[in-house]
Amino acid sequence: INSTNSAIGELDVYGDLIVGNKNAANDVDAGALYFREAGTVWGTSIYGFRIIQDGSANKLNIQSANQTTVKELISFDRDSGNVGIGTTSPSAKLHVVGGAEATDATALLVENEEGTDLLKITDGKVLTANTTTYINESL
Repeated sequence: INSTNSAIGELDVYGDLIVGNKNAANDVDAGALYFREAGTVWGTSIYGFRIIQDGSANKLNIQSANQTTVKELISFDRDSGNVGIGTTSPSAKLHVVGGAEATDATALLVENEEGTDLLKITDGKVLTANTTTYINESL
């Protein structure tokens, strides 16, 4: 908080913001930042998102909540540098669990800066790499 700058929001921080565990232990809930639309208790009544450090697993997770439905969206592993989408146990630099639920929906898309598809996976059966399409009918 810096009094030399004009406040723009309810709380403006100029400099480092440190979020830590009040128990000073390597805990499962070692600090969190909440983006709350409504409600008061995570996993019970809150609608929104949170970024939470799981100190015991060495992970930083981004979660969403719709009252009692909590989803693990993205997980960052501190030790390996792996990133998980849809998993809190990524075993590769980018580990994606889940995908398209509707026929012909895009599950994974990698584009260049011009918006050209470099890699596209649709409905788990069709993979397009650059301009070549591969179809796996056995899935």
